[in-house]
Amino acid sequence: MSDTVHQNQTHIVLKVGARYIVYRCGAVDRPVSVHTDATSAIEDADRRHEETEQRRRRRR
Repeated sequence: MSDTVHQNQTHIVLKVGARYIVYRCGAVDRPVSVHTDATSAIEDADRRHEETEQRRRRRR
């Protein structure tokens, strides 16, 4: 069983057991990172979201 801890437009953080797993939305079959605390997982998801947004803006 998993619980959603955090979600932004591009990533989601799920708590699975004692781990916090960051997934890219739409690709939950492949996690992008695993953390042992929620704070670092949320920061990682937000950083990855910002990087995704920056790449998207550069392409325009």
